[in-house]
Amino acid sequence: MVVTGSGLICDSNSACSRASIAQKLGDAVRRRTELETLKSRQEKLLLSVIPAYLTDKVSQSIIANSSTARGLPGKNQKLFHDLHVQVHDNVSILFADIVNFTVLAAQLTAKDLVRTLNELYSKFDEDAQKLQCMRIKFLGDCYYAVSGMPVNRPNHADMCVLMGLEMIKTIKQVRVATGVNVNMRIGVHTGSVLCGILGLKKWQFDIWSDDVTLANHMEACGVSGAVHITKKTKDMLMGDYCFVEAKTDDPTILALCEPTYHILPDKATIVERTASIYRNKRRAMDICEDGNAAASRISMKAKMSKMAEFWGAETPFSNLGRERPGEPDETENGDQIRNRRVIFLQQV
Repeated sequence: MVVTGSGLICDSNSACSRASIAQKLGDAVRRRTELETLKSRQEKLLLSVIPAYLTDKVSQSIIANSSTARGLPGKNQKLFHDLHVQVHDNVSILFADIVNFTVLAAQLTAKDLVRTLNELYSKFDEDAQKLQCMRIKFLGDCYYAVSGMPVNRPNHADMCVLMGLEMIKTIKQVRVATGVNVNMRIGVHTGSVLCGILGLKKWQFDIWSDDVTLANHMEACGVSGAVHITKKTKDMLMGDYCFVEAKTDDPTILALCEPTYHILPDKATIVERTASIYRNKRRAMDICEDGNAAASRISMKAKMSKMAEFWGAETPFSNLGRERPGEPDETENGDQIRNRRVIFLQQV
């Protein structure tokens, strides 16, 4: 077989062409992978601001507005973005507030306080997800959520009440660990809400209605360690609960001309709460008498650190670097996390 010079040149060109194609394919795959990673991170950021059921509509609005902005000025341009306002009837609204939060804040450093709130609210979010409630937002030591939207659920009132009882159970762990008589004051009301997204650059998903305002008043005039509900919510409940008729002088609640009720986790809770208040007062007196406030603060910090490990909440936005949403951390498996929780409960 004779190989001509032109043949050698042709073979060389063919090899160069194949190498060029392979490089272009590799670059294309790499760019696509990077694009998918960025898209995943953007979706996670969007989900941290607005509910999942609105992300598609918001994304479409962003794309549409971007396309319009690239067109001729003055044509089909909107002064404000779409608010995506929706009406949801027959939902239950929960407002919760941490009682004696100021006392707890005074005994923790700013860093430890923020970490404690992150752990506490992350635990509340976990409970909300299990109980089919949607957390709207939290403001300082106030947390509020709603059940029955976007999917209408016949048991939304029960879900909010159970959510409130879980919050009381969770805050008890903080009370035992710190010795501070912190508790939850919770109000629940059933009605209708408007929801939507406000803000041009800093978006805020929120709910509004007279029923939302009423739920807020129910929390404000409730008692610690109990869920304060309206008669409308009581009529919607399907489960068995321990009801105690409430007394209030709040004008907004009195205007209903209907009784309201406190739901207690159980009768033993009343005895435990009374005993806890006495123990905490005695402990506070001992600290003042002995001059061991600094030592108590160090001890509290250590206990809160253990509690942080027990709950194991993620640092905000720490999951953005993961390849897939909800991808577990490979450094610790589920058995190790459960073992830590058992050890913490034994120590407490």
